[in-house]
Amino acid sequence: MTNPELAVNKEAARLWQEDGEKYQSLAKDCVKEWEERTYSQTSDDPHFIRFQEFDSSLHEGARQELKRGGEGVGAAGDPENRNRKSYMKTGSLTIFSDLTSTERDGPSSLPK
Repeated sequence: MTNPELAVNKEAARLWQEDGEKYQSLAKDCVKEWEERTYSQTSDDPHFIRFQEFDSSLHEGARQELKRGGEGVGAAGDPENRNRKSYMKTGSLTIFSDLTSTERDGPSSLPK
């Protein structure tokens, strides 16, 4: 970066240019702090997203399914569902689905 004044975080850009070691140390500390916060945050909100550390006995099946691209059992692996794309009309909670095709540039009908 040639001009730290063009950076969004000018302080970080200047530090990166002037003292790379200190920048690396602060960045590492920041990542560790947010990693700890991610797993320790709590809320009474039932819709609050909670994270937990990877547990292979619990998560490995889903991980492998994601790596296969949904080619397994269930709705995601259903060939009919794999060729569908879903859309949500702006300002609405209505979901629209459409079959996709390699012959088309996109869905044949978007919500109006």
